[in-house]
Amino acid sequence: MSKSIFIIVAAVYSVIMLAIGVYFSRRQKSSLTYFLGGRNIPAWIIALTFTASWFGPTAAVVATGRAFHGGISAIWLIAGPTWMAIAIITALFSKKMRTVSASSNIYTLADVFRLRYGKFSAFLMFLCVLGYLWGLTAACFLGMAKALHSLVGMNFMLGLVIAAVVAIIYTTLGGYESVIFTDVIQAVLLGAGMIAFAAISLSRAGGWVNIKEVAIAKEGYLNVFHDFGNYLPIIIAFGLGWVASQEIFQRFASAKDEKHAARGGWWALVINVPLFIVPVLAGIGAAVWLPGLIEKAGVAVPEAEKITFWASTNVLGGFGVFLFVAILAAIMSSADTFINAAGMTVSKDIFGQYLHKGGDIPEKRMLTISRLSTLIVCVLALLVSLAFTSILDALFLGADILVCGMLVPLIGAFWWKRATKVGATLSTLVGFAFVIIDFILHKAGVNVPYPGYPKSLYVGFALSIILFIVGSLLSQPEEESKIAPFFPNASKEKAA
Repeated sequence: MSKSIFIIVAAVYSVIMLAIGVYFSRRQKSSLTYFLGGRNIPAWIIALTFTASWFGPTAAVVATGRAFHGGISAIWLIAGPTWMAIAIITALFSKKMRTVSASSNIYTLADVFRLRYGKFSAFLMFLCVLGYLWGLTAACFLGMAKALHSLVGMNFMLGLVIAAVVAIIYTTLGGYESVIFTDVIQAVLLGAGMIAFAAISLSRAGGWVNIKEVAIAKEGYLNVFHDFGNYLPIIIAFGLGWVASQEIFQRFASAKDEKHAARGGWWALVINVPLFIVPVLAGIGAAVWLPGLIEKAGVAVPEAEKITFWASTNVLGGFGVFLFVAILAAIMSSADTFINAAGMTVSKDIFGQYLHKGGDIPEKRMLTISRLSTLIVCVLALLVSLAFTSILDALFLGADILVCGMLVPLIGAFWWKRATKVGATLSTLVGFAFVIIDFILHKAGVNVPYPGYPKSLYVGFALSIILFIVGSLLSQPEEESKIAPFFPNASKEKAA
């Protein structure tokens, strides 16, 4: 199929996204609307924006390629961790996050730490949040650049810049409302596109019998637990790390009430269980019919991150364009989420806390600051993406920061009254520093006296847990005023 078709489709898609950003820019009257949609989002939109945000380039592209090469165990790459994270965060945090956000008028996870642990812990949480959001946004920009390079032959760096510019403009203009509106559209597109791709792929494979014949020559191809040990760090990083993610706190905080927050999370799980299986089915189906076409074309077998793109342009005909749109939807719906969340973090946790002195900030000025903050974090995320060539590497670094730097003290804030700022500070500081230093050593090829990257995650997570518990138990308990917002029922009982 002519590459010009893909260029036209990408251009039209970008114009539509930009138009949505311009439309919603007129509705933004306050930072509450710009970042939380006025705390008036219903459960069904929460569920769809959950889906669109997390079904990103790794699910749509990398998981399909991993399944093509390695079999059904690729389900542990994204699907398993996503189900795990949604279940945990909905059960433990959905109602609590909505309650604390509304009662204390807080927007970010750093706000949570400031309320519970104090300013220094909040600043450390800010660094962690910004670090992981840059990693996740970089993964999205990389996914778009790889798509444009593979499908239309566009220069990789040019594709990276175009992806960033489009996401920057419509997210900066329209804020959270434009993000969730486009997420609803993109959730439908990515779902329809990936389901259709899986159906076509399995049909071309001639059914399960042919897939089993291919699997005979590939060890563990249809064993869901094959190579599970190597997937385990990913399961822990993504499955536990995403529990502590700013964008999910933002989703729950924006809900109409506690019930809508919880329902949105559970409905998202119902949608995501079958949806995240789809790329794996598409990949193992393609393992039957795609190798022959690749051989006929006289090219090397594409790497995992390019399998979907190659099939889209070379063998799927007109449907390849629709699949391309689905991939764009998956990537952009994740990118806009991370960009908006990062912009909120910078505007609220840096300007609002440290750069503005005295009195409340006028809403018009705060809205301008919010847009400027969103623009700044986008540009910085683009620079971060230049340090990576692998989508999965960028995603894993972000998840590592979540697990080792943020998860333990966040759980403690909501569920352990004895948690203190000393424990939270030690856990966050050491965990975050360990992840960054370990990543640098890994990239430099330095041998370390503990399990190497990515299994070094176990060491960082263990340090975070130990320091949090020991630091909390050896320090003075926090004042009741810091604990009360997180345990409202206990405070009421004590008052009675």
